[in-house]
Amino acid sequence: MVDAFEAVSFLTRSENRVDVLECLAGGPYTERELVAETGVSDVTVGRVLEDFEERGWVVETDDGYRRTRIGELVAEDYARLHDSMDLACRLGPVRDLLPVEEFPFDLRLLTDARVSDPDRFDPLRAVDRWKELLRGADRFVGVAPAATGTTVVAEPFHEEITENGLAFSAVVSQRYYETVTERAETRRLVREELEAGAEMYLAADETEFQVSVAAFDDVATISAYDDAGNLRAGVESRAEPVREWVLDTYESHREDATRLTPADFPE
Repeated sequence: MVDAFEAVSFLTRSENRVDVLECLAGGPYTERELVAETGVSDVTVGRVLEDFEERGWVVETDDGYRRTRIGELVAEDYARLHDSMDLACRLGPVRDLLPVEEFPFDLRLLTDARVSDPDRFDPLRAVDRWKELLRGADRFVGVAPAATGTTVVAEPFHEEITENGLAFSAVVSQRYYETVTERAETRRLVREELEAGAEMYLAADETEFQVSVAAFDDVATISAYDDAGNLRAGVESRAEPVREWVLDTYESHREDATRLTPADFPE
């Protein structure tokens, strides 16, 4: 009897086998149709089908080959394994930047998430992505560290809040407040945002947020910064439990925070 390890190895060491097995999800397919659909040679497709038949993963019918119930099970579980390994590969480089061990939700919820690579991370592209999310959002809720108190980040928020009516609520760190109040231009931007109805709360303690979390309507984002305040990594997800965690994190910080007013950002 073939053992499980050998069966897994048999499937995963050949992309051609995976391609054929996945293609048969829309089956049945004739051998010629599989060649055309997968781009795999006819000789290889024939050999793969023979191997699959021998293992009971496919069966030949009058309409072509289709997956058996065993084949369906193998294909579904392989897809889950592939997704988990892909996520592990993407989360691995950011494990020291993001509080992955503290996430209270199933990590598999991040399977379809955007996870940035810190070695290739482009902060300006990240800001452009925030702008995209802002333009499509009606409400923003988040927790902001000092690094977000810069003009390049503040300006797109200012435009959406003062001109397009974005509902905005954020808890900011003590260092964020100091960063903003040190510069006349950022003071003006934030003051006008508050005058337009934005809500901003000053965190109760002096702990600096190393991670910012935010919800742009139904899109949750988690962004990480290094000790110098440089944006290094980010995660973007539409999974509801992830969004709920972001909102809970915001609420937990807001409970003891002090609401800021335009007078806290004088001219």
